[in-house]
Amino acid sequence: MRARTRHLAYLRQLGGADDRDIDIAQAALALAALDLPDTEIGPYRCHVEALATGVAEAAPGAADLGAQIAAVHRSLFVRHAYRGDTESYDDVQNANLFRVIDRRRGLPVALGILCIHAARAQGWEIAGLNFPAHFLLRITASEGSAVVDPFDGARILEADDLGRLYADIVGESGSFDPERIPVMGNRDVLLRLQNNIKLRALRDGRAERAIEVLESMAAIAPAIGRLWWELAALLVQSGRLKRAIETLDAALERAGTPAARAEIESLLRRTRDSLN
Repeated sequence: MRARTRHLAYLRQLGGADDRDIDIAQAALALAALDLPDTEIGPYRCHVEALATGVAEAAPGAADLGAQIAAVHRSLFVRHAYRGDTESYDDVQNANLFRVIDRRRGLPVALGILCIHAARAQGWEIAGLNFPAHFLLRITASEGSAVVDPFDGARILEADDLGRLYADIVGESGSFDPERIPVMGNRDVLLRLQNNIKLRALRDGRAERAIEVLESMAAIAPAIGRLWWELAALLVQSGRLKRAIETLDAALERAGTPAARAEIESLLRRTRDSLN
């Protein structure tokens, strides 16, 4: 429990940090440690640094765009044999960075976080992309940029590839300009990672587990009122009314629109009535 408290305190510190200052891999490791507090985090930190060293060895000096992508591919997906888990995609281990490193497979966002860390360690420009239902990366160099799929060995995706990927996942046609897919900040990438775990917990009827995950999400993104509201709603459902009221008060402070504020106030009134 002491280790979990320490990791949660670190994540709360990140909640007040500038998004650009968040070390995305270290934050993801702290999130993993919340679920596995008896597991020593040190070896996993060493491993992510080894991934970065491998990229540096594969592309020494100032590399062009193609060399950067090839170096990430060689270090993570050849030398360390990472791959997207196509056989057991919904396995919750695919979103816990400890287990992803142990098993060398995971979800697109988990593998993407490892790619981001390894590339940024070289001073390269890389960011997560908010592509529908599938996390992608954009790597940018002096001669241009490319969209790559961390679930498929950092394969470069052109516009036609993006359309086919969208059709395969969503089941309908779509057209995408690789240059216009929105970039995600570090905090949003971490929330996307945790959201995978939360959704699986809710699907399996594990409300307490979903509450724990939402606590971690609110810790790293305290300004997002929706997270506090969702956390409070689950607390109400589980009968933890006093804590739900405290959480709703926090959500009310962060309500972004009059409609959101009215919804939170309504739930707050009903919860207080239940307590009396």
